[in-house]
Amino acid sequence: MLIDLGPIGPLILMFAYRCKTSAISSFFALKIMLKLWFRGIRKSEPRIHSQVPKEIWIMKYGHFDKEKKEYIITRPDTPLPWINYLGAEEYCALMSNTGGGYSFYKDPKERRLLRYRYNNVPQDRGGRYLYLRDNETKDYWSTSWQPVLKDLKDYKYECRVGLGYTTISSEYAGISTKAAYFVPLGENLEIWMLEVKANGGAKTRDLS
Repeated sequence: MLIDLGPIGPLILMFAYRCKTSAISSFFALKIMLKLWFRGIRKSEPRIHSQVPKEIWIMKYGHFDKEKKEYIITRPDTPLPWINYLGAEEYCALMSNTGGGYSFYKDPKERRLLRYRYNNVPQDRGGRYLYLRDNETKDYWSTSWQPVLKDLKDYKYECRVGLGYTTISSEYAGISTKAAYFVPLGENLEIWMLEVKANGGAKTRDLS
């Protein structure tokens, strides 16, 4: 059995080697180092805010929703794309928290429908991108943040990752959107559902 000791692995081995006079000494050296390692993990665990229920574990980029059994991503700028799997039969899809990913039929190597490379530059391209444009101001943006990458000071974002589906909600320039992506059971296709709502008064918005 192999155990990943992380960055302290070489230190443990070196410490055990210096105690090579007996197997017992090496065992106790390893035991001490493991205690220190686990103590460091406990200290590094994020503290839970007092106003948040204890069953919800708060992290830097999101948290779990216990009732809806979803993971809620509150920031789109995750270190790497966070992938959800859509579909469970012949048609399958991989989708990131900002709309990236690809689809395939039976074979992910030979029968891809969308192009995607995990180590691509820029990352998380291409994907399922939906764009909106204000025809009056000429401003445009994407409902999944990628690939336009609007300033997060002006762009509100939330991604809900569920079992076999992903929903991405955003708000920018007074326009709220909610896009849902899923693969129906027994069907070789995926569905994108987009809701668009204008906020702040009865003014008619000219969008495309």
